[in-house]
Amino acid sequence: MPLRNRQFAAHFTAWNTTDQAGEAGDAANITLSLVQDSGTLLVPGGAINEVGATHPGLYWILLTAAEMDAQMLSLGGVSSTDNVSIVTSHFVTQILLTPADIRTQVVEQFNIDTYGEPLAGQPPAVATPMEMITQLYHTLVVDRMDYDVIEGFQNIYMSDGRTIRYRKRVRVDGSNVIRDPGEASG
Repeated sequence: MPLRNRQFAAHFTAWNTTDQAGEAGDAANITLSLVQDSGTLLVPGGAINEVGATHPGLYWILLTAAEMDAQMLSLGGVSSTDNVSIVTSHFVTQILLTPADIRTQVVEQFNIDTYGEPLAGQPPAVATPMEMITQLYHTLVVDRMDYDVIEGFQNIYMSDGRTIRYRKRVRVDGSNVIRDPGEASG
């Protein structure tokens, strides 16, 4: 698939309607036009090349990155040779994302989208995915995993062992600590 904003060798056919075959040796007689997306019309600046004698009527032109700046492209034209038509070729481009582009889009979504926390009650506690990941990271990696359950709350402590990093209402069922589904995150 051709890439948007990247050079592309676009192929097209010169077809002789009388002989019902590709027309060889017609490159000098062809004038092309390129339609970008919904109507921007331009004349490609590259040289028209014939693929070769083994493929009569098949030609190509190198479209520049600027000419490829569209999602959809149609390459067509005319031939001054009698009974020769240029068969229009259509292309859909694809955007090539760099790792930096992907990182930007992912971080942007993590900081914008919000999701209710499951079982958090009504209304749900709302946090962005980035906030959720940060909380999990701090709980599992940065902070010590010390916690206790006092007076119906599970307290998760920071590495100093005294500062509560995260507190959640829970109930104790035997030896299991069960999060209270009616309580929002805190």
